[in-house]
Amino acid sequence: MVLSSNLFCVQMKLVVSTAVMLPLLSIFICIFLSFVNNFDSVTWTHCNVPNFFPSISTVIGNYTPQKYIWRIGVALHVTPRLLFATVYYNYYSDMKHVVEKHYLFGIINRVACLCHISEIFCLLGLTCVSSTENFEIHRNCFIGFGVFSFLYMLLSCLLSYWPRLSKSLAEHQSAKRKVLVFSANVSSFALLTYFYWRHNKYCEPYVYSFFATFEYAVILTNMAFHSLAIGDFGKKYIVLLDGGRL
Repeated sequence: MVLSSNLFCVQMKLVVSTAVMLPLLSIFICIFLSFVNNFDSVTWTHCNVPNFFPSISTVIGNYTPQKYIWRIGVALHVTPRLLFATVYYNYYSDMKHVVEKHYLFGIINRVACLCHISEIFCLLGLTCVSSTENFEIHRNCFIGFGVFSFLYMLLSCLLSYWPRLSKSLAEHQSAKRKVLVFSANVSSFALLTYFYWRHNKYCEPYVYSFFATFEYAVILTNMAFHSLAIGDFGKKYIVLLDGGRL
């Protein structure tokens, strides 16, 4: 990190790593504390059947200090997330030879950026309002997070694979990794939905834990997708010039 009278400069790798590691470390700390201090209560459901793993909503929202650890981690990660959302938008906007010939490319880029920002604030919303405090707001924010996350990853893959976009070998590999992680995220979400339906329909032992497992898989694959920005921009710098120009 460099600071001078004329500019502020930070390596993109640090921005992305911070944005990913803050919620990642927070969730692992919350899981550990929940297992140690609240295992019986975090694995209990209305079905009153045995389970081995708690849902993310229970881990981050119902007990202290877990809910404060998670809220602090997510709140701190918002600024770096917004920074690299802006970097991605500028990166694709600067491809004038594509934007000028293909109007749809520019639209997809703008919608992808909007989805990325909406995903961030939905995550912040479901974090600040737990399911026990206001279930409707928490649920709607979680649905919004899932929808905007899915749309952002889909549109990001489309931008990376744009047919007329000349790409280096590293960019080809990055595009493939994005599709792979996106596929894992969608598969996890499908399994999450299935096990949630089965849990509520049949109240079988351990089914809620399978739902919870794939709930974490959705979150972790989402983090993995965003961490791919290190490969795209890891050696670049964000520079804030005098006058507020980025």
